[in-house]
Formats: sequence, structure tokens, C-alpha cells
Amino acid sequence: MPFDIEKKIIIAILLGLFLFFSAAVVLYFIERNNARNNTEEHSVDKPVEPAVPNSTDGEDENLPIEDDKTVKILFGGDIILDRYIRTVIKARSFDHIIEGIKPLLNEADFVVANLEGPVTDNQSVSVGSEFGERNNFVFTFPKEVIPDLYKNNISVVNIGNNHIMNFGNDGLEQTRKALKEAGIKYFGDPNDPNYRWYVKEHNGMNIGFVCYDQFTENGFEKTLDDLSVIKDKTDAVIVYTHWGVEYETCSNKTQQEYAHTFIDQGADLIIGSHPHVVQEVETYKDKTIFYSLGNFIFDQYFSEETQKGLLVRAIIRKKGEDLSIVADEIPIRLDNSGRTVLSQNRQ
Repeated sequence: MPFDIEKKIIIAILLGLFLFFSAAVVLYFIERNNARNNTEEHSVDKPVEPAVPNSTDGEDENLPIEDDKTVKILFGGDIILDRYIRTVIKARSFDHIIEGIKPLLNEADFVVANLEGPVTDNQSVSVGSEFGERNNFVFTFPKEVIPDLYKNNISVVNIGNNHIMNFGNDGLEQTRKALKEAGIKYFGDPNDPNYRWYVKEHNGMNIGFVCYDQFTENGFEKTLDDLSVIKDKTDAVIVYTHWGVEYETCSNKTQQEYAHTFIDQGADLIIGSHPHVVQEVETYKDKTIFYSLGNFIFDQYFSEETQKGLLVRAIIRKKGEDLSIVADEIPIRLDNSGRTVLSQNRQ
């Protein structure tokens, strides 16, 4: 009997141990499964924030991060889309005109140039006219070509020049409408002060464009007013001018005085047009003045100087409060096929 009792006690003890360990194992797997479910739920609905780096690593987490913003703009001079250029476009296409400079146009963030006349549905009076006749200097540009400008990245134009009113107020209104429909922004409007200047936002920077047109009444004073309005709204301000004496390869005293004043009043870069020839480049207070870029798309083949032009590739960079503008000159040539091509003298 005692042996049987001891045997039963041993069996009971072993059975108890077995049940204890079995329960422990079951509880272990239940807890493990719950922990895994909780982790999966957290990773989906409540992403775990990364650990904050230890401040002892030498970096101050409160220091501001300086933005490095860059805008690349290509500037061209005078554009005509009438007269001989109109006939070439009709026969060959606008792409034929700018085929030789297409890569340059496309690599810029956008292209800015002077649109030397109105865009209307009026019949051209300059096509077939003789050089020197009045009609030879009266321009109207075909509306169907304007989308080609935009397609080739010429998306901002100056219209403050001596030809924009060739077809009066109606021509100006048609120009506004055609440019807006094509998506092209403009500035230099001679009649609407709201469109004398334009601010373009690109890559986190605000770039302001102001026109000075010597053919507008009180143009100098209006430009100074516009500079005072936009200089605090922008990261950089470009004054695009229509000034000087045609076919003169050097700027005059008035251009120089005005250019210096514009920079004194907040301009960061000055781009000139109207003389139809390239004029000199000046640095004033570390700002660059291109007195004239000459022709961009034009049909003046009567002299070597009128067939030369400049494109200016301006890289505007802002880091924190520091602004820098690097401007490269790219010589171009207008050949008598109507095309604008890179100059063989380009370095």
C-alpha cells in the first residue's frame, strides 16, 4: 500500500508539472501573438517617429536650413514676325527659323525677348514693301504663330516698344488677347499700368520684370515708380529696356545715366533692346548692364552689325539672403534664309 500511495503522489506531481509548463507555453505564445498584432497595427496607423539624434553629435537642430534656389533665364533681343520673316514662316515654319538655337531655348527655365510689334488679324502691309517706305516699318504679326513662341519656351515678352501701337489701340488689345490665349506673359504695356511690370514665380523665387520704353511719355519716371512697387515683392528685378539710337554700336550718355539710376533704385540686371545692333556691356555696383542685345529674330541683312546678336543666359541663384546673378553671352547670327543660328565666333 505505501508504495501505491507514493506512486500516486509522484504521478500527481508530474501531472501538475506537465499542466503548469503547458499553460506557461500557451500563455507565452498568446502574449507573443498579441505583441506582434499590436506592432503591426501601430506601423500602419501610427508610424513610429524616428529617434531624435543626440545633441552631443555636434549639430544644432535649431539652426535654420538655407534654401538654395536657382532660376536659369535666356534673354533675347528684338523679334519681328512680319515682312520677310513672315514669308519664311509661311513657306517653311517657325521651327525652321529657330532650328539652330532650339537646344538653348529648351534648356532654359524660360526665355524672355522683345516682341517688336502687335499681334493682329489685320493684313500685313510690310510684306513686299520697299525698304525705306512707310509701310516697311508698320508691323502686324500673325496670331497663329504665337503658340509657336510658347512651344519653344519664349513665354515672357516685353511689348514696350515703338512698334506695339502700329495698329492702334485695337492692335494692342488683339495682342493682349493673343498672348493670353497662348499662355505667354507680357510686360511693358503702354496703356495699362497693371501690365507695365510682371512678377514670375519659378523654383521658389519671384523674378520681377520692369520695362523702360523711351517712346512712352514719362517712361523714365514710370519705370522708377514700377521699381519702387515691385522691388520688395521679388527676389530679383530685371529691367528690360527699349532705348538708344538705332544702329549705333555704343550706348549714349542718357542710356548710361538711366541704367545707373535703375540699379541705384533696385534693379539687379539690365537688358537692352532697340538699336538692332549689339552694344557694350558694363558692370556697375557689381550689377551687369547689357545696353543692347541687337536682333534676335529679324530680317535686317544690310550690314554685318545688324546680322549679329546676343543671347544672354542668366543664372539667378539665391541662398538664404544672398543673391547672385551670373550672365553668359552667347553670340548669334541672322542669316538671309531667315534663320537665327549660333555664331561661328562663339567661344
